[in-house]
Amino acid sequence: GINAEYMGVQENFSLHETYNLFRTMGLRHLVVLSGAQVAGIVTRKDLIGQNIQTRISSHSRISSGSIYGSTEE
Repeated sequence: GINAEYMGVQENFSLHETYNLFRTMGLRHLVVLSGAQVAGIVTRKDLIGQNIQTRISSHSRISSGSIYGSTEE
C-alpha cells in the first residue's frame, strides 16, 4: 500500500532549518508545500554539494534557492 503520512514544510521555510531537519531526523526526502498543494520535494542530494554553506544562510528560503523539483509540468 501507499503510506499517506509524510513530513512537509511550506516553501517559505528556512533552508537552514530544512538542513537541520535532514541532519537530526535522518530524512532522505521532504515534501515542499505551497499552501495545501505539493510544490515539490527536497532530497538529501539537493542539500549536498559545492557552496552549501553559502546557500544555507539563516535568511535563505527553500523556494528562493529553487532547490526542489516542481511537480508542475
